[in-house]
Parts: sequence; C-alpha cells; structure tokens
Amino acid sequence: METRQLRYFVALAEELHFARAATRVGIEQSPLSKAITEMERGLGVRLFVRTRRCTTLTPIGELLLKDARRILTAVDDAHRTILAAASGRTGRLRLAICDGVAHPRISRLLAQITQDEPDVSVQLTHASHLEQVRALRAGHVDVCLGLRASADPDLLSIPLWNDAAVILLHPNHPLTARRYVDRIPEGTRPLFLLGEWLPGQPNASSADFCTSAQIYEPIEYVASTEMLLTIVSAGYG
Repeated sequence: METRQLRYFVALAEELHFARAATRVGIEQSPLSKAITEMERGLGVRLFVRTRRCTTLTPIGELLLKDARRILTAVDDAHRTILAAASGRTGRLRLAICDGVAHPRISRLLAQITQDEPDVSVQLTHASHLEQVRALRAGHVDVCLGLRASADPDLLSIPLWNDAAVILLHPNHPLTARRYVDRIPEGTRPLFLLGEWLPGQPNASSADFCTSAQIYEPIEYVASTEMLLTIVSAGYG
C-alpha cells in the first residue's frame, strides 16, 4: 500500500461519500474510486460496501481504519520533524520547576513555548532546589526555575523577575496591628521576624529558613508551600 492510497481510504472511510472524500483529498471522484478498487484488489479484501444510496465500511475496513490513521500520523510527524530539523527548530527541553515558584508568569511561559516552538518536546519535572542542582550537573535537565540563584560556579543563574517580600499572618495575630515589624538586619539571609515561630520545609536547605538555633526555636516542618499557608491561616505560626 502507498501512503496516497491510505489517505484516500481514510478520507472515504470518514466521509462515507465519494464526492466529499474526493473534494477533501483534492482529486476527482473517478480517480478516487479507482484507487480504492485497486487497494481492495491488492489486499484481496472488501473495505467498503457500495450501494446507490450509501457507502459503508466493512468490518475489515473498520480494522484497517485504525491502523491507517496511526500510520498517517506517524508519517506526518516524521515529515514535520524533518522540516523542523532542516530549519534548526527541533529538539527537547527538560525543565525542572521548584516548589513555591508556581506563578502566572510560569504558566504564560510554558504556553508560549508550546505556541512558538511546537516541534520542541517539553518535559517538566518538579524538584527541590538541591535536586535541581544535582539534575543540572548530571545532565538530566536543561533548565531550572527556582526561587534563588545557585552558588555552584559551574551553573549560570539568570534572574527572571523579582517579587516583593511579604509576611503572611493570621488575621488575629498581634502583629497585624503594627505598621512595622522588627527583622534581622539587612545582609543576613533570609530576613526573619524576631521572636516569632516560623515553620520550615524539610526538602530545602536549612539556610532558607533560619540562620541559627539561637535565633529561632523550635523549627517544625511542613511538606509543601500549600501546607505552610494552611497552618499559618489556622493560626499556627
């Protein structure tokens, strides 16, 4: 069978009308009918039942339709891949996203990649900062989107945007009555409220959540940003 015959067959199988199928593939009705007849003769089976009133698929024709669609999809994909490779627009992007970086900008970025580079396969991974660094060094991912720059001299960190730092408090927390709150002096990373209980996350470096045990005790852990927000809204921390 030729690819051309499969396209004619699929068109007729989906339209079940010779005139409409011929128009769809851009040929006259007579050559289409001849091509289908030659296809049936070559396979030694009947693919269609033709009457003056209608055209229907035989059970064998229904089986062939599934394979024909699959084959034509593969052929079309291969054609697009060849054209993309010839123009230099093909490949795979392995992208790791850190917990807490979920943002409308990320959604727009991913959608834009799909729109601008339809021939690029995007593989997404959710990973902590430390896991991102390991994956980059091992060559398992190409790009990481995280909350902070990497200190690894072999990795390039490029800031995409800056979000304002905010404090999340329960509405009944005493600090909501204050216009200003005390914090660790500038230059100490990160900036924490003094004398307040701040929950941490176990998958991140302890440096992300406190600078010393003397400044902050006790440390309790949550598994995700969503849970951290939940416990703060409940008045715990």
